[in-house]
Amino acid sequence: MARATPRDRDRSITRTRAAMALIGVVAGLSVWFLFDRLPELLDNPRLTLLLTAAVAGGFGVTLALAGPARPARAALAALILAVPGALLLSWAALRYDTVEAALRSGHLLAAFTGYLFIATPFASACLEAPRLWRDYAALFDAAWTILMRYAAGWLFVAIFWGVALLSDAVLGLVGITVIADLIEVDWAVAALSGLVLGLALAVIYELREYLSPHLLLRLLRLLSPIVLAVMVVFLAAAALRGVSGLLGDLSVAGTLLAMSLAAIALISVAIDCDNGRAVHGRAMRLVVEALAVLLPLLVAVAIWALWQRVAQYGWTPDRLVAALSAAVIMAYAILYAVAVLRRHHWMDRVRRANVAMALVVAGLCVLWLTPLLNAERIATASQLSRFADGRAPLDDLALWEMAHRWGRPGDAGLERLAQMQDHPEHGALLTRIADARRARTQQGYARLAGDGGDIAAALAAAVPLRPEDQVLPQGAFAGLAPFYQRQALEACRRTLGDGRPGCVLVMARFNSHLDLPQGVMLLRAGEARIIAHAVELRAGRLRRTGGLRDVTTGLSASLTTEAIARALDGDFRVRPAGLNMIELGGKGLVPEN
Repeated sequence: MARATPRDRDRSITRTRAAMALIGVVAGLSVWFLFDRLPELLDNPRLTLLLTAAVAGGFGVTLALAGPARPARAALAALILAVPGALLLSWAALRYDTVEAALRSGHLLAAFTGYLFIATPFASACLEAPRLWRDYAALFDAAWTILMRYAAGWLFVAIFWGVALLSDAVLGLVGITVIADLIEVDWAVAALSGLVLGLALAVIYELREYLSPHLLLRLLRLLSPIVLAVMVVFLAAAALRGVSGLLGDLSVAGTLLAMSLAAIALISVAIDCDNGRAVHGRAMRLVVEALAVLLPLLVAVAIWALWQRVAQYGWTPDRLVAALSAAVIMAYAILYAVAVLRRHHWMDRVRRANVAMALVVAGLCVLWLTPLLNAERIATASQLSRFADGRAPLDDLALWEMAHRWGRPGDAGLERLAQMQDHPEHGALLTRIADARRARTQQGYARLAGDGGDIAAALAAAVPLRPEDQVLPQGAFAGLAPFYQRQALEACRRTLGDGRPGCVLVMARFNSHLDLPQGVMLLRAGEARIIAHAVELRAGRLRRTGGLRDVTTGLSASLTTEAIARALDGDFRVRPAGLNMIELGGKGLVPEN
């Protein structure tokens, strides 16, 4: 077989660049047409969704695969992936009365995107050779190469338009507006962006030996010791002090799951595609092994925090997404930890686990778009069950979400609630359902439902003020967001051992430069967990300004129910610490704001 001459290689490069540029132009024009013109021509939003998802997903996958694969083969593979995904997305959108409502939910589009994102490297490896579709080295290189190509390609598109705008500014000085006129034409901008992206992806593939993911992977490895140190400190603090208060007002589950994902990514980066490219240094190997062994503990805390929320308020689509994510991450964590603890060839076992879990996640994304994992139906059933058996009071029902965010299952749930004529709160329930359907926003529903009045009045009667001579204006608690109002009222109902309410508002002037009444609200959130809010009184309404920080540790305040008892007894004092601080049980506390 004759060797390719430099002239043949140049012709091949030119053909590839032209093909990729053409694909980019067609992709840009197609996306412009689908989003800008098709809705005007086709009065069928569901068919528009199907076509848009299939075309946009298809071109996205085609551009990712083309280069290593011939454009025609890449387009065929993209078609095989994108069309079924678009059909599933359109099917799932039938849960909602409108396509707009389905897309606004977010999780359906995320499942569609996740399915394509995971399936594309498998398609790339299969196009290289069908037997490689489960080969970890091929999948690893394909995934990171696609990521790098797209990142560099879009960066070049941004640079191109930056240069175009600068050129327009220069030419505008002499009265030439040709570039400005071009930028005002939407289809031209879309076509040019696609052309530049396609051409950039082609050139990046040509220079793959120089612009490879290896540099990025080596840099990411340097983060492993940092993540390990954070995990160790957190787990040690959690063991000594408990989880409550460590993360202030951030979502405990979301924060820990994000950190767990970072650890999973760093472990995968460290083991690379084979043992020859994996970490070799003894210290770094120990760091990676420690990450893998500690990871299940971190995920377990996240699952515990999530379950506390579910047990208190029931399932919602967002919590189902979080729970499914937590289950997947825990599966990764257990597989990694077991692989390391079995010692010999643990990196090979982790690589096999990565391939299996990638297929599992892709399968879950597909199931999420089918009736088997109908998040809206599951969430609605949870809310109805909790209300029917008395676990959820009327104030905790997600009525507005059922009316506006949970599609047809939510509407059906409201109808079933309305039929609970034997329930003692049936009359109030009908009023709330009508309010939920009428309100366009959650804040509007809160006002209609009386959360800004009824609950505020209940709080005014339930929350003890300290010092005892303190008096708040009528309706002061209405200034708090509905969530914090309900949280405070529930805390007051969780009485202390001596029967006193599990809440207290201590008014104290922390910032002498702020000419407003300020205070600290302590709320009992469980057997031992205390939530602390810093508040201020503006125009007769309380406003939450942040949490509390322990001046000694610099961390968010970690308090017990004893702090509420001491505050109720008046066993506290306010003294300066830069800002004035409140001293409770030997701890100095200041607002975090």
